[in-house]
Amino acid sequence: MWPALNLLSLFLTCCCARAQEVHRVLASLDGPGDNVIVVKPPLAFSLADAERLLTALDECLAFAAGLAPDALAAYGHTPT
Repeated sequence: MWPALNLLSLFLTCCCARAQEVHRVLASLDGPGDNVIVVKPPLAFSLADAERLLTALDECLAFAAGLAPDALAAYGHTPT
């Protein structure tokens, strides 16, 4: 895997782990190189739920962006 894709995968893994741990949002990675965030919403998904999801995703991306690349490696792969 190319180094940039590996860094992206680590970044997204951190985002998914934080979404689950902090925001209780079920998310995992999929696709070639684990570069796609998969969100698993409940069957009943309201506009308020969508707003909560986007707020959580925004916070998780900002959190991961503030970490050094070596700190991203501390987050394990999220199960699907």
